[in-house]
Parts: sequence; C-alpha cells; structure tokens
Amino acid sequence: MATRQLDQQTAAGRSRRRAPGVRPRSTTVAGTARRLQPGVARSPAASDDRLLSAEEVADIVGMTVEWVWDQSRRGAIPTVTLGRNRRYRRLAILRWLEAIESGG
Repeated sequence: MATRQLDQQTAAGRSRRRAPGVRPRSTTVAGTARRLQPGVARSPAASDDRLLSAEEVADIVGMTVEWVWDQSRRGAIPTVTLGRNRRYRRLAILRWLEAIESGG
C-alpha cells in the first residue's frame, strides 16, 4: 500500500521520499563544481591524465564520433573500457597521434 501511495505522489508531481542521508542528484559534491568550471587553471599533468569521451577525442583528431567508435572497436585507438563504456586517456591519445605522425 505504501508503494502505491508513493507512486501516486510521484505521479502527482510531488517529490519522492529519500532515505536519511541521501542527497538529491542536483547537489554537487564539494570540489566537483570547481574542477568542472571552464577557465580554471589545471596543472599539465592533471589535464593529460583525465579520461575523455569519444566526442572529445573526435574534436582533438578532427574526425567524427562514429569514426572514433569504429577505430575503438578495431583496437586502433588506445581505450579504457569501463563496463560497456569506452573512455580515452588524453595522454595516450596524444602519444598515439605522435606515433602516427612519425610513421610508427
């Protein structure tokens, strides 16, 4: 019965009850907002070490996202596989591009 009432409240536009100590998703974790702000200075090592999405890699190499996904499936681009998702380490992508440019 309680589940039905909760579903009806949610359907009516009222907020869903949360367990004690659970934050709503819109709340930022301390430090996250600062890290994600554009224009905030980062050390070169920190920016090279971060993981990129396929969209970001496509911007770096000047190709389409579909091309990046295809090359990832073929094993041509260095990837980090997280479950079903693929991410790309920025430093590995830059080294991969250098290897292509030098003919190796």
